[in-house]
Amino acid sequence: MVGEDIEDQAGETRKPRSPAIAKAGAILEAISQGDGRPLGVSELGRRIGVAKSSVAAICDTLVEIELLHRTDRGFQLGAKLAEYGAVYLGTVDLVDSFNRAARDVADVLDETIQLAVLRNDLDVVYMAREYGDHPIRVASEVGQALPANCTGAGKALLAALDPAEFERRLDRVGELKPLTERSITDRDVLLRELAAIRERGYSLDDEETVAGVYCVSMATPGIDPPSRMFAVSCTFLKARRGEADVDGMVGTLSTLSDRICKELGLRWSRAPRPRPSLTPG
Repeated sequence: MVGEDIEDQAGETRKPRSPAIAKAGAILEAISQGDGRPLGVSELGRRIGVAKSSVAAICDTLVEIELLHRTDRGFQLGAKLAEYGAVYLGTVDLVDSFNRAARDVADVLDETIQLAVLRNDLDVVYMAREYGDHPIRVASEVGQALPANCTGAGKALLAALDPAEFERRLDRVGELKPLTERSITDRDVLLRELAAIRERGYSLDDEETVAGVYCVSMATPGIDPPSRMFAVSCTFLKARRGEADVDGMVGTLSTLSDRICKELGLRWSRAPRPRPSLTPG
């Protein structure tokens, strides 16, 4: 029975944490493996070994969120899956393009270069990383989410959002979570910070993610669709670099963003302005 035991990548069976989600996945899988014709509740129940009543309830929910489409003869895959697939493929292309371009940038800056995207609400996810000659400790592994209000890349991406969309996300989240004592957790302070980022065209993370670590980041506002927007960043030990280095980092990150966008056929609104002073600590 689907939802009771599932097989992991090592071939071992275990109980799913959410049987309902496991059943929904099995329904989508059964329809995707068909010949393109709609499948009814009875046939889906037989294929995945789940009672008709349970299949019907799950299919109704999947229709509501557009993962399935209801026809007179049964259910087909919904339009939302195509949107998700396009986003996924775009992310794969983005990571590949970053990996090709970031090697040269990491050699030039001798620092850690990262690629990040914004996900639902106020989470930023780091998709790829290239180490220079001075690797440092960072707050997350590739693929792990962090509060966007705490990171250079996250703040750059939030600043690049449509203001109304940012307000909606902020309202859903409510409380802003910190990573260090220097993280921004006040709504008004964050709004002022994002306004400053929009003005100068890049963001700074002054020990807000990891103590002793500084980050310069740029996002790519104006990309259509906005889901393809990304940020690149340079992360380094604050005590080891002076403020004169920030100018070079901004220029290099801008060049990196240009190269990635050109390879992917994207355009972005670049408008970096004079930087604030950085005092090494």
